Order: sequence, then structure tokens, then C-alpha cells
Amino acid sequence: MARTIFGPTYCVVEAIHHLLQYLALGDTEDFDAALQLIDQALTSPEGLGDHDARWVASHLRFLADEMGAGSVWSLLPPDLPASAKQAFTLSSPPILALWKPQRELLRPETTNEDGQALDALHENVRRIVLSVPTSAGKTLISQLLTVSFLARSDSSVCYVVPQRSLGREIRRDLNSRLLLLGKSLSRELPEFAASVDQFFREVFGEDEIFPISFDRALGDVSIMTPEGLDQALRRDPDDVLKQYGMFVFDEVHLIKEKSRGFKLESVLSFLHLHTRDTEHKIVLLSAALGNAGQLAAWMSSDGPAKLLESDWRGPRRLHAVFNTDIRWNDYTVQDVPRARGNLSKRLVYDTYGRVRLRPAHGQSQAVETTEPIGQTVFRATAQLERDSSPEGPKSTPSYRMLADIVRHVGQAGPVLVFRSTRAGAVAMANAVGEGLEALQQCEDLAEMAREKLSEKHPLPGLLAKGVAFHHAGLPIDIQEAIEDGLRAGLLNYVTATTTLAEGVNLPVRTVVLAENSYPGQSPETHLTGSRLVNAVGRAGRATKETEGWVILARNAAPTESDFDLFEPAEDDLRVSSVLLEASALEALAVFEEALRAGEDAVLSAHDELAEFTKYVWFILAAQEELTSAERSPDPMTAFAGTLAYRQLDAELRARYESVVEAVTSRYAQLDRESRIRWSRTGAGLQTSRRLDDLARRVADTWSLTDLTSEADPGSVLTFLEEVGVLDAMLDFNECPRTGLQFQSKQGKNGQTFTVSPGDLLAEWVSGASLLGISERLFSRIESETKRIEQAVDTVTDFCEHYFAWMLAALAALVNAHLEADRAEAEFPTNLATLVRYGVRSKHAVELLTSGVHSRDVANSIAEAFEYEGVDPNGTVAWLSAVGIDGWRERFSATNLDARELLEYCRDQDRSILQELLGSGVTSFRLEGWKEAASDGRLELACDDLSSSPAPVVVHEIAGGERRSLGAVPIMRHIEVQALMSAGLEMNLELRGGELSISLMGFRGDVPGDL
Repeated sequence: MARTIFGPTYCVVEAIHHLLQYLALGDTEDFDAALQLIDQALTSPEGLGDHDARWVASHLRFLADEMGAGSVWSLLPPDLPASAKQAFTLSSPPILALWKPQRELLRPETTNEDGQALDALHENVRRIVLSVPTSAGKTLISQLLTVSFLARSDSSVCYVVPQRSLGREIRRDLNSRLLLLGKSLSRELPEFAASVDQFFREVFGEDEIFPISFDRALGDVSIMTPEGLDQALRRDPDDVLKQYGMFVFDEVHLIKEKSRGFKLESVLSFLHLHTRDTEHKIVLLSAALGNAGQLAAWMSSDGPAKLLESDWRGPRRLHAVFNTDIRWNDYTVQDVPRARGNLSKRLVYDTYGRVRLRPAHGQSQAVETTEPIGQTVFRATAQLERDSSPEGPKSTPSYRMLADIVRHVGQAGPVLVFRSTRAGAVAMANAVGEGLEALQQCEDLAEMAREKLSEKHPLPGLLAKGVAFHHAGLPIDIQEAIEDGLRAGLLNYVTATTTLAEGVNLPVRTVVLAENSYPGQSPETHLTGSRLVNAVGRAGRATKETEGWVILARNAAPTESDFDLFEPAEDDLRVSSVLLEASALEALAVFEEALRAGEDAVLSAHDELAEFTKYVWFILAAQEELTSAERSPDPMTAFAGTLAYRQLDAELRARYESVVEAVTSRYAQLDRESRIRWSRTGAGLQTSRRLDDLARRVADTWSLTDLTSEADPGSVLTFLEEVGVLDAMLDFNECPRTGLQFQSKQGKNGQTFTVSPGDLLAEWVSGASLLGISERLFSRIESETKRIEQAVDTVTDFCEHYFAWMLAALAALVNAHLEADRAEAEFPTNLATLVRYGVRSKHAVELLTSGVHSRDVANSIAEAFEYEGVDPNGTVAWLSAVGIDGWRERFSATNLDARELLEYCRDQDRSILQELLGSGVTSFRLEGWKEAASDGRLELACDDLSSSPAPVVVHEIAGGERRSLGAVPIMRHIEVQALMSAGLEMNLELRGGELSISLMGFRGDVPGDL
């Protein structure tokens, strides 16, 4: 064929095949063969007349050179095993090559003392600061760093994220990579858990280790929040430093956030100081660092941290500004019935939409709607003299006029609209949904929302049309279903509060910034600085398109400076310690005054200063606990290791140093056991003292009851309420609100009512649904939508976070007192975990800490376990027998739930994927198998294309007919699906029910460079 007139076309097709084989498997023979075939297509005399094929070949040659230089096989260090590179080329989404700007980030720029080039992936680079825009590959580079480390080390990686929602996304992204590397994710522990070992003992008992082995529970990558890492360090700093060899901090710019910033700064400072002379790695990630160089200097060890900066991003952006245009010469006049004063007329003006477009750094052009999109109404005198401001209730709201534009741009791809408030997000979603028809593809999503929120809630009806609103007042599984629906292409319009800009990554074609600011709005919710950068960065789906659109909605007269609002001011991107904030300095002044007055200033410190005193106390406790004493700095050295110390002037440093001295003095006044107990709570020092006093009271009373460590959680909660513990906790400084008081409706006519903390916790731990909790505890709230939102907010703030944390600290303190008293009684150590997850069974905790995120699904499965008497060690086999369709039918599992259950059931002891890529062949037994015909061809396929995931079956194709020969076992589903997605050429054979899979053209392990 190559020597015929069809030769160029043949050579091009074969070259593409070899090029893809090289990019996937890394065999340089394939790459060389591809180049030879391309050259042959260009020079073959037989095909000189085939201009199309030769044109394609000339471009393919350029592309091949680029992909060869940017392929994972040439980019990753040659000492890494092939599996580390296949973790990217064969997983989903596959990464075959990096763009040139991404490669430049990883190019060697520094040398060690021996003159050896050190790129970012070199094992001797111990500190990295990565600052690149959203959609520039921040996540990919962090994955490259993580996989490279794991391929070389026996240590684990700790990946720190600001929100659990982002953590779940990171887990999904990393899981397929780790699968090919032969590594795994660790359990998702609650924030207050010290370690997997302690968690197992406290929740499951010494001899009740469920279906997963202890090694699997540890895993190789732990994903946690700064609060979770802080708690682990407080409980056992030695264990953290021994377990993890690399710490990755995502969204590190949040150091400047008032609410949680110093927590992140203090954890980073502690780790940096304690690992300066070790092999530990620390990586800081952000899309918005205005002073990345200063952070790199802060993280210096034997030299400045390696700074990776770039302004490049994948899809280019088109900026647009939306304004309304009132036609002042075109109006109608209406009389105002029963008008008071001299404004007896109403002037109604048609209002058009005006959109100014500007490519990045280009000239703007304007377009206008051909029809009015609303009306603007003014009151006027009898002489038609207009009032100065529009008549709001009679005018078309600006968001309704914007909805027309949103629907229009939605025809090009999914749209994400940011609003400042929940009510604003809901109103925008309703406006966008008007006039849209229901979509068959969204019916399952809408039905799931109806079951969890009720038919009257506005969300199900919108979901049926491919529209959703997203905010923290929705149950977490609803939020995840919306995010999953947007990624899967089911939803085309999502309106969200600005907090989502810093949360999960939801890339869309168009981002609309429609912030509706309001009096008293927290600065942390404004679309400025890093939040603006992240929001704008959502526009343009990398790997799906080359362009993203960003529309800024302005309720003001248009000006050319409007386009400047797309770029945040430099000061807004500067990361500074919260100890420099005005509120921190005010708290410092109050502290100093209390100190001068002879008061206990250390225990009464508040706001940011309370976080600082807590950190100093922790440093002192760590000095006493760390076995490597030489690694433990004194408090003054620890303060000097903070970012704040670098940014404070000499006067403020001295004032904060006085605080360090005061905390050190107060620490020494307490006995060793008490001061270490206080540090381990993770609470402020005042709260720690009060909590310790409560624990003493509980310990004295607990010994007099018939309750044991295995007591039902409901009984324990009743006991705690009777002795006043729950009410006392509502008075702590850390309490998210002042008590559990609510309003029946907004405004002066609303009535106040109170929910008992005992009732709230009892309902939650019993497994009651959020809808049920809203109906029973919040029935006095008139609006059903607000009722559910209030239930979600309260459960999130109090059950999943505050009470769970406080009860964990209380249990540790109570048992410490009981042990000191040599009492035989023990307070339940699993209560906090049951409260955290809202379950009453260990089975449900097992699922929820193993990657299954739906509380409702976990509770349903746990109830079935108990009803059918399933052995704890047989849960995987039982779930596998139920199957994917059974999960949906019996437990109302969504597609996302089913994928998580498949991962839970995956065989942890044997990897057929590793076998296939290592030896070229693997095999396993099919379920319900039939013998194959001698002349039939076998293929793997999903049994039901209408749902995903669906059972995977082996089909035989013979004589033009297709028949099923058997199903892939549930425990093999994830790996077989990964094989199918990788697009590898495989040969299948079925003998006696054993399916054999071999790679065609397999040549064994291959070198990783060109």
C-alpha cells in the first residue's frame, strides 16, 4: 500500500496510530516509526499527486515534534517507572502532552552545589510555590509532583484543601492516576481525627476492622482541610511527620482570609520549621498570588523555594460588559391612581440590552438587542418632570433583563452566573428558566431533588429544564449532583453564590458576573482579588474548546473603564497575614490593656489574637511531645517563622513578641497534663479551660450511671443534655451563632423560636433526612424553601462541624480524667464521629469514610446490612451481589453514588491493570458466563448505554449477531472501565469462564525518554 498512489494516505494513518501508541505507552520505536512514515508520506514519488494527504503530513510532522517534546514520556524524569507516566497517559482524562508554557514551568532553571540541574520534579527540590491562572494546568502540575514523589518514596502525601467539596473533587481527579501507579487514597477522616490508627480504635474497636485492610485505610494520599491537619498535628506531631513526606497546599492565597487564614499560616509555619533539615517537601498552589516571590522567600530552606510563575492559560477569553440602554425619547405615560404628592404620572421607557465585546487586550465593539428586554419606570409630575430614581417595584429587575442574555449565550455552551446572595441566585435561576422546556435527560436529576427537597421546592422544576441554583443552603448530595450534572453536560445554566468561585472547579463556556452587593456584605464574599480571578478562570473548558466568554453585568452607565474590572488590583492579590489586619491590632491592644490590668489576658484573647495565642501554646506543647527535640523550635523562633513576622514592622513585632512571652509564662503555670490536654482540643485557650471543667463534671457523673462506652448515641446525648453540656457549648466563643434561635419569617412580624441542641443532634444521629428535620424542628418557618435552607445550615454548622468537634474534644478530656482517676468506666469515643456523619451505625461510618459521600445511601445500606445480618467482613461481597442496578433500586443511588460504590468494592489485593501493563496479559473469571463460538470476536461493552455507570459485559460478535457471554465482576469494574477508556488494543479470549486480556504488540516495560 505504501508504494501505491494511496501511499501518503496510508502512511499518515499508520503514523497517527504509532504516534498515539507512543504517547500512551511510551515505546520510542513507535515514535521513530511515526516520524519515518510521515517523512515517507511527504517524499514518496508514488503519491506526489495526493496533495491533501501530503498537506496533512506536513502539519502532522510539526505536531509530532511538539508532542514528542511535550509528552509525559520525555518530560518526566527518566528514573521514574513507566507506571508513573502511564498514570497520566492511560487514566481519565488522559494527558498525552503538555503545552509549551506548561513545559517551561517544569524546565530546569536552578542547580545544586554540584552544578546539577534541578527542575521542579527533581527529588532534591524540597520547596515549591506554583502561581498560575485557572485553566493553566495548576491541578495537572500538582498531580505530576504528587505522582513523581510517590513513585520514588515510601512516604505518603498530605494534600490540603480549603473545603471538603474541593477535596472530593481532588479525590476523583487523583484516584484514576493512583490506580495505574498501584497507589491509593487514604480514608476520609473527620477533621477532629488524629490518625487512621486512632480512628479505627475509637470507632470500630480493636478487633473489628471491616472489609478493608488497615494498610488500605492508611493509603498513600490523604486529603484534608487545614483544620484536619492542625488537629492531627496537635494530637501527634511525630506521627504526622513520619507518615507524610510531602505536603501540598491548594488555594494558599486564603492565608489572608480573616476567618481561617491564620490557621493555614500557622500549620504551614509549623511544618516548614520542623522540616527545614529533613527531606520533606512542601508545595504551595494558587491561581492568585500577587506576592508569590515573598511566599517563596518565606518557604526557603537551604535556599529560596522554587518559584513557578506564568501568566499563560489554556482557552483564551473574550470579555464583555452588559448594560441596559433606556430609550429616553420613546415612552408611554400612565396616571397614578390615588397619587400622593405631586408625582401623579408614571413614565414607562422601553429598555434594551447593550453588550460591549472586547477580546483580551483588544478594542471593544458594541451590539444591542433588537427588541426591548424590559421596562424602566419613573414617577413624574403632571408636567412630565421625571423623579431622579426609577420606581423599583414597577421596573423590570436588572437580573430579569440579564436572563435574556444568559439564555442566548447558553446556546454556545454551559453558563455559570455568580450572584452575591442565595436569594439572588434563586431569582436569577427562576428568570433564566422561564420559557425553557423540560428536558428528558434531566428528569432523573429532577426526580432525585423532588425526593430530597419536596415537590414544592423550586429546584426540581428548574432541574427538569437544565437549570439549577447552587448555594450552601442545599444538602451536600444535591450540591454534588448539580456539579456532576454540569460536568456531564446535563445542565446548561447554573447560578451560584460567590463562595463557589473558591470551591470546586466547574469549567463552563461562559461566566457571568452579576454580583448584587448589599449593606453589611462580608468582604470575603465580594468578587474581588483571588475570588474574581478564580471566577473568571472558570470560563473556557480546557481540552474542550479554545475560548471562554466572561460577561460583567453592570447596573450603571457604560464606561470604557468597565473592562478594568476584569483584572483585580495588585493589592487585592497580595497575600498578607491576618495578624496585620485592623481587627487583629484592635484585639492586640485589648490584650495589652488586660495584661497591664493584671487580668488573665492569655485566656481572654479574642479574634485573630486568640488564634495566635493558641498557636504559641501549641508550639510549647509540641516541644514537650516531639521525640526529635532538636527539630522543635522555641516559641520565639516559631513566631519568627511565620509569614506575619516577615510582614510586620519592628514595633509590631515587638508587641507580638510580648504576647509570646505572656503565653509562655501562662503555659508554665499549668501542670503538664492539663496544658497538653488544652492544646489537643484545637479550641481557643478560654474554651479549652471551660471544656476541661465540663469534662471533669462529666467524668464524675458518668461513673455513677449505667451507661458504657458502647451506649446508644441517643442515650449519651440525652445524658449530656441533662448535665448541661450541650447548652454550655452554645456559649463558647467558637460557637457559629448565638444559640439555636430562629425567626418564623423575615421582618418585624417574624416570631423567634428556639431549637433544643439535644433534639437537633438526636434527629440527626437517628438518620432522619434533612427534609424530615426541616418539617419537625423548623415547622414554624413559614417558607418551605427557607425551612429546608435553615435545616441544612444548622446541620452543617452545628452537627457536622461544631458539636462534632467539641464532642470529640470532650470525649478525649473525659477519658483522660477517668484514666487519671483509675476508673473502670469509659466515655464513648465514637459519639463525635456518629454526630459528624449523622448516622447511628459503624457500617455507615465505614462507607462514609471510604469514599461514599451520600449519608442517605450509607444509612440505607447500613440498615440493609443489619436487617440481613451481613458479617462486617462480608460487606464488599454483599454489595457486589446487589449490583449497580440494585444499588439504584434499593438505595436510590445516583450515578455519582454508584461510581463511589464501585470504587469501594474494587479488589484491593490484586490489580489486573498492573498485571496487564506489566506483563502484557491478565485474566479473571466472568459472572454468568457462556462458552464462546469458535469463530466469534469478543469485545467489552457497557450493558446499558442510557446510564453511567452500567454493568460491563463481554459480547461475542459472530455472523453479524451480538450476544452476551457474561458480566465483569463488580470488583473488577473500575479497572476494566479504565482499560476501555484508555483505548488500548486488546485481544480477548474466553475459556471455561476465564476471560484473558492481552495487549496487542506488547514489548514489555519501555524507557521513558526519547
